[in-house]
Amino acid sequence: MADVNRVSRLDRGGWSWLAEGPFGRPVEVEVEVTQDIERQRIAWRSREGAARPCEGCVEFRATSSGGTEVWVRLYQEPVAGELGAWVARFIGRDPQRALGRDLARLKQILEWRSDRASEQADVGEGTGEWKSPEPALAQSRQRVDEERRASFQDRVDFESDESFPASDPPARY
Repeated sequence: MADVNRVSRLDRGGWSWLAEGPFGRPVEVEVEVTQDIERQRIAWRSREGAARPCEGCVEFRATSSGGTEVWVRLYQEPVAGELGAWVARFIGRDPQRALGRDLARLKQILEWRSDRASEQADVGEGTGEWKSPEPALAQSRQRVDEERRASFQDRVDFESDESFPASDPPARY
């Protein structure tokens, strides 16, 4: 998840997620795993009194073609309610779009790992260890940042163009 900066296990059980919140401010949420079925499903929810209540689950389903479908259900209390949700969409921080990008990035990383494993097997280097996906992660994070900037700039340009009459175009043209 692009907005999650750190996940760490808590001594008293559960996990602490440090994520990028509104306007780049860090938000820390403690979550507990409510269900963990290996290779099938993992579910979580924020602990009582969380600054940003959330809950979700990820399910993995085998396909007839031998692949795996990943299903995600995520609920996050919007900061500042509906107004906050509208502002998030306006500035390109829509949780639904972010989740779509996160899943695309996960697919890219998993396929990269699969390709690397195939290459190692073909060359005879199969050690059973996964090589670090850092290049793919760095490229993905850079693309997410670029998409955010572009999305915000597109919206600013559109609003700017709409605010000028046709006879008085913006100075950048």
